Parts: sequence; C-alpha cells; structure tokens
Amino acid sequence: MEESFGIIPLKKEKDKYFVFLVKLKSGNHFGFPKGHKNANETSLETAKRELFEETNLEISELISDQFLTEKYFLTKNGKKIEKKVIYFISFVKGKEKLDNNEILEGFWVPIEDAKKIITYESSKKIVDEIFKIMETL
Repeated sequence: MEESFGIIPLKKEKDKYFVFLVKLKSGNHFGFPKGHKNANETSLETAKRELFEETNLEISELISDQFLTEKYFLTKNGKKIEKKVIYFISFVKGKEKLDNNEILEGFWVPIEDAKKIITYESSKKIVDEIFKIMETL
C-alpha cells in the first residue's frame, strides 16, 4: 500500500471558512496538498513539509489532534495500487506560491463549495468529515 500525508489548509475570514485546493499535475485532479515521507520524518512533519513545498503555506494552528484517512485505488505503470492518505486539519498562514513542478493551480474556496471542485469521491467525503470535526470546536 502506498502512503501519503497532507494538510487540509483552512483560513477564516469574516466568520466564513475557506479551504485551499490544489490541482496536481500527477493525475490532473483537484484535492489537498500531500506527499510521501522522507526518511526519519513523522507523519505530521511530512504533511507540513509537503504543504510548504507545494503551496508556500505553513501551519499556524492544528485544528484537531484527530486526523482523517482517505483510501482509494490508482493505476501506476499498469498496476492497480491501493493508496492511503492521512490528512491533518489546520489553519495556515503565509502567501501562496505554487510549486509549478507538481501543482497546476491552487486557490481558496469557501469550504461549502469544495465538494463541487474536488475530483474524487473519497476526497469529497473528507470534506464531510471536516464539517463534523469543526462542529465540535
């Protein structure tokens, strides 16, 4: 099983929550910033590094100790592979600057509109989970 780790980047403006979505070159789909672990990294360290590398954003506050898990299958080199992605939900800070080697585009959207843009169903379900967690804050 292939594993990746990511941050679901959020910001709040005038009592409204926004999420930063990226369109990844690999797969040409909309989702959240994520990537693979380097040696000796924790899951959260990987997620923070990938967020910064892909978007130039940094964590300002983890919203929950709880993480969200997404599982799906993809095809690589003609082989079907199961993939698991662990996401941490966080408020972020910084000025967006995309890594053009990995990201085609990125932008802030109201969180309630994210499901209309995100490509895969498994990622859309993550948005539902975000709402549940944020209701407890």
